[in-house]
Amino acid sequence: MAGLTGRLAARGHQVRLVTLDDGRHDRHSVAPAVERVCLDVMADSSGKWAAIRNNRARLASLRAAIGAYSPQVILSFCDSTNVLTLLAAAGLGIPVVVSERSDPAQHPMSPLWSRLRRWTYRRAARLVALSDTSARTMAAWNRRPVAVIPSAVEVPEPNDGDAAAGRERASHPGKTILGVGRLADEKGFDRLIDAFVQLADEFPDWRLAIAGEGPQRSRLEAQIAASDCAQRIELLGWQRPITPLYRTADLFVLPSRYEGFPSALLEAMACGVASLGIDCESGPREIIRDGVDGMLTSPAALATDMRRLMQDDTRRQQLGRRAVEVVERFGWDAMVERYLQVLREAV
Repeated sequence: MAGLTGRLAARGHQVRLVTLDDGRHDRHSVAPAVERVCLDVMADSSGKWAAIRNNRARLASLRAAIGAYSPQVILSFCDSTNVLTLLAAAGLGIPVVVSERSDPAQHPMSPLWSRLRRWTYRRAARLVALSDTSARTMAAWNRRPVAVIPSAVEVPEPNDGDAAAGRERASHPGKTILGVGRLADEKGFDRLIDAFVQLADEFPDWRLAIAGEGPQRSRLEAQIAASDCAQRIELLGWQRPITPLYRTADLFVLPSRYEGFPSALLEAMACGVASLGIDCESGPREIIRDGVDGMLTSPAALATDMRRLMQDDTRRQQLGRRAVEVVERFGWDAMVERYLQVLREAV
């Protein structure tokens, strides 16, 4: 959202970025031209009644903010926030465009929230999906067109200090396999760790670094501790800037069970890293041109294909040289223009 709102503002549009949280944990900086509004209504819910109470507070705050600013159009991101925004804007006469950031078929909500999503999405002025796969799911719910707007990738800034900074963060010499993402079940880092453990004895100069945080950290730490190569596997937490890590990685692996449109894969390829992704239901196959600028694999073949790339420096270099073409294929200008078109159609 930060990248899109900043570019919309740079084109002369008045943009307010409203979030339900307090803004203290933003992972990306917001452009000065964008007015940041933090509603601070993300209290934890200890039970059903607390959840009802908290969601009523969120709806009230959102509706008050929408009424106070009277925007021409609202662009909302992410499933539960989309539902709340559509409910909060009901009856105000302001069109709402909603954008799903994952594959709804693979990322289920609770039965109640699923029903609410289907019901409220029918009231959206336009629907946006990250991929053709996600768009088909959403179109089946509502029997209406869904715009497909993939994520964009930044052009990496050249920086001579990247290599040293990245190696300091990874805190080990040798070659590095890098994974990046939230430490959650759908991201599949458990199977990346399993695959690396299978290969560790064969490749003693390789290490595995995973950048990210999330609810599965403790489980992954236990998995690492139980392995015979724990000293060669590192959970780095969130890293900003992360470009230094990409630039010093020898191989990037996306082991996800499902995706929306993986930004980490785009970022790695933009930095020229040879990339291997599991061909999950949505995302990787729309980014990687298999065998040209990266490789697609299956869960069963993950370790085998990692071995193929780990032992072949020339092949990794070939894939990395073509990988940077994602900057042209998924540039910001095209993404911003597509969103502007959808927003104009909604008004």
